Amino acid sequence: MRLLPAILLCLVATLVLVCPMASYALAEEVRLPRNHHRWARFRPGAWSRVRIVTKTLDEKGTVTTTSTTNTTCGLLRIEDGGCTLKIDRTMEVAGKVLDAKPQEVWRGFNDEKEGETSTWRKNGPGAVVIDGESVPCDVYEVETAMENQSRTTKVYYSAHRAPFVLKREIISTDGTDKPPLVQTVEEVVATDLPYSTRSGVLLTSIVKTVRKHAQGTTITTALHCDQIPGGIVSYTLKELDASGRVIRRSTLELIDYGFSTDRRPFPNRGRLRRRSS
Repeated sequence: MRLLPAILLCLVATLVLVCPMASYALAEEVRLPRNHHRWARFRPGAWSRVRIVTKTLDEKGTVTTTSTTNTTCGLLRIEDGGCTLKIDRTMEVAGKVLDAKPQEVWRGFNDEKEGETSTWRKNGPGAVVIDGESVPCDVYEVETAMENQSRTTKVYYSAHRAPFVLKREIISTDGTDKPPLVQTVEEVVATDLPYSTRSGVLLTSIVKTVRKHAQGTTITTALHCDQIPGGIVSYTLKELDASGRVIRRSTLELIDYGFSTDRRPFPNRGRLRRRSS
């Protein structure tokens, strides 16, 4: 497994001979492979374009506003520990088109945002259940420091089963004894689902995410594909307030995607049509 540099593996092996628990002592050096990151597995120039339609509902469940957001995200460069993305976004609300200023954002190979630092600790072997099948995983605990907050994430990772990170359990706190600010569970519930494109059939996974906070709950069911830059094919999202009332619904659809000209692991352009039966 390529999670640790060869020199670190030798050092850990030496430490284990002295102390059985020493294999967890150098946790901060753990990193997930770049080629398992949804953007860093591609070369600069890869891109995807998605459309998100969001509907806001009133107390009676009637749609009060609808917005459409078209977002193009492209991979600008890959650096030590992360990659830089360029995001262009256009929003249409009530017939008015609003163009946002293009942004450049950095994302770490472990999904850190700029300014965040993470420490990984290996908890040992584990497993997740997908479609009734028990899938062996390596389990890691990640501590992420942010301004005025901290985040603890338990990661269930498989080097041999896409989309590789098969489950995340995330707790965000403000460093006090108060209840968590946000609790999130993201888990793969199905894999190897065929999806037809103009250039062939891709295999996808269904990922369900439940995010809970004081104001309510957001539930997202997404279709992921590691052969597409950014990894996202589609999703449906519903947001509930603290009483359980649905206040917002969103859908995302992948419109188009492409790869850089110097690497074509798959056809250079493709547009998703429909999921095959």
